[in-house]
Amino acid sequence: MTKSLDWEVRSSRDNMQLVSSFINLERRRLTTGCYNDCLHAMDAISSRIEILSFLENFFFAGDHKNRAPADRFLNEALNMLMLHYTPARQDWTIDVSRTLSHNQCRSLCLILNELLIPLARDDTLRETGSTSIAIACEGSVLRVHLDLAPRPKKDKAINLIVISDLLKQHDGEMSSQDADGARSWVIEFPLMGRPTENT
Repeated sequence: MTKSLDWEVRSSRDNMQLVSSFINLERRRLTTGCYNDCLHAMDAISSRIEILSFLENFFFAGDHKNRAPADRFLNEALNMLMLHYTPARQDWTIDVSRTLSHNQCRSLCLILNELLIPLARDDTLRETGSTSIAIACEGSVLRVHLDLAPRPKKDKAINLIVISDLLKQHDGEMSSQDADGARSWVIEFPLMGRPTENT
């Protein structure tokens, strides 16, 4: 990594951390009641910036350049997300055993975050709910299976436009279904990506 690029990465990381800190400061000033929507919006923005900051820190600190070991990255990413959303019961399994590009890591983190956002807006999920995530490779396709129980009441908070755009970048697909009072999502994420993508 050149000195110029090294400085740019440090500057980008520091700027994101500052923005996240500023948003968190303002979020703490908000109260419940008529400001609930603002509170939830600030929390969602903060979580997205936190992901970008985490991503840059992971790649910079590990000197991974454009690729990172998938199992280690995803484990640290899920740990970060669960610390943010703190569901009552949580578990995850990861079996990928390969590397992922910076772009793939970013998209996966942002997609998972969007699917977990209802946790921040539903007290029942935070206090008594469970979250289960399984990530594994099947050939050249990475499959993510996420369950939230009970089914989120405020799943309209999920930004499907963001998720669709991120999946489209990697020729990915997502499906969902409800069963036994739970909501399940399955994401198929081809690791080869589009022919023009640098993976």
